[in-house]
Amino acid sequence: MLRYENPSRVLEKIHAAVEELNNHVLPKGVKIHTFYDRTDLVDATLHTVSHTLLFGFLLVIGVLIIFLGSPKSKIEEQIRYDHSKFQIRWDGQFENQQRAYSRLALVVPLTLAVMFLFLFFTFGTFRQAGLLIGMLPLVIFGGMLALAARGMTFNVSSAVGFIALFGLSIQNGVLMLTHINVLRKRRHVETLRATSLQQETESLRKSVIEGAAHRLRPILMTSTVAVLGLLPASLATNIGSDVQRPLATVIVYGLMFSVIVTLYVLPVLYYLMEKQGKN
Repeated sequence: MLRYENPSRVLEKIHAAVEELNNHVLPKGVKIHTFYDRTDLVDATLHTVSHTLLFGFLLVIGVLIIFLGSPKSKIEEQIRYDHSKFQIRWDGQFENQQRAYSRLALVVPLTLAVMFLFLFFTFGTFRQAGLLIGMLPLVIFGGMLALAARGMTFNVSSAVGFIALFGLSIQNGVLMLTHINVLRKRRHVETLRATSLQQETESLRKSVIEGAAHRLRPILMTSTVAVLGLLPASLATNIGSDVQRPLATVIVYGLMFSVIVTLYVLPVLYYLMEKQGKN
């Protein structure tokens, strides 16, 4: 496969070429059989990436509309005044903070609800979607611990950082569980026979261990990029850094805690949940 080439199209061409050889080129009785096929893994990866990009796009658009579009549009619709003689200004830090908190009270539950729906559409089961959403309190604990350690308080900036942290944590969790599910399906297809409950539990255990090991480097790589990119902002002390420092602190140190939870706690809870579901 050439660099930057679409893997799905390459796999389609390979399958078409093998079918062409089997039907029209090779002599009768001679067939080429697939020994190792990663089509399911490629399709699952592309499906996860497309869902993540779509969710991020919709989330950003929704937040911008709620925070920026609503006040200005209501003023233009409900208040009529001479723009050449009067102008409206939003003043007061306390009023801005209260207004932002009221918006966050709507945005955060809406964000969690949309996340849960997308997770359910991705995995097709409430158990796994609920498991990822249930990991968010641990992520919140890591972010609040970082704020307390650095002597900061919870404010609007840090609240926006928590929303971004939710998305990054869910993304890492989706990468982990999707790969484990692919390994489970592959082992189930390879056996092609009925297995006992003990054998299914052992297969589940091997899939969880192998999936967690395979996703160690991808999760560390994506998280390290975000941490290194926001680390200077979390340590900044210049004028105006009071706004960006809480946001960056929550994402940087909260994401570090989230990576540990995703790599070590999430696979264990997934194994216990799926094992209990089989029983």
